[in-house]
Amino acid sequence: LVGVNPDPLLSNALIICLAVGADHPLAPILASHSLAAEPVILTLSQIKRWPIDPLPADRCAFVVENPAIVAAAATQGWSGPPIICSSGRPSIAVVSLLRQLGAHGAALHQHADFDPAGLSITAWLYSRAGTTPWLMTADAYRAAIGTKRERPQLGGVLPATPWDPELADAMENHGQAVYEEELADQLLAEAQAKYKTC
Repeated sequence: LVGVNPDPLLSNALIICLAVGADHPLAPILASHSLAAEPVILTLSQIKRWPIDPLPADRCAFVVENPAIVAAAATQGWSGPPIICSSGRPSIAVVSLLRQLGAHGAALHQHADFDPAGLSITAWLYSRAGTTPWLMTADAYRAAIGTKRERPQLGGVLPATPWDPELADAMENHGQAVYEEELADQLLAEAQAKYKTC
């Protein structure tokens, strides 16, 4: 809300494999967690007090909506690119962290659920936090619903998808939601592959 200060401890960001310089105050925490492939939570207080080093312009990070993706990465012993979780609608801590990471032009590839909330989150981060929608296309959606299984119906009005106008139309036509948890293995494999070309 306008004029309301967020709680600097309750507003936080869930991450895995984020690195900073050795002299950064958060380096011991982040390095030890990355070495153990263990997720870590940074608070808005930490992010504001000790800004995170921007990624180099030729590097990238990945942003997901659901903590299950970060949990799956940890289970795999993740040693790939940084993954930041918005945990649904992104907190101020998440947005602040993304802006810090992307300050030098690094690509921030973002994915969310294929449902109205996920599209809204993607559009918001795309326009306000400098993220790039990733695997959030009509083709990716059609491939996901091509597998045979029971799926929830889309509820609510679909927002526009300016990064791929065909996506909203495809979702409207099929009327089915696809959640990130179902795509965890694919997303992590794609992130590893894409990271090699960043």
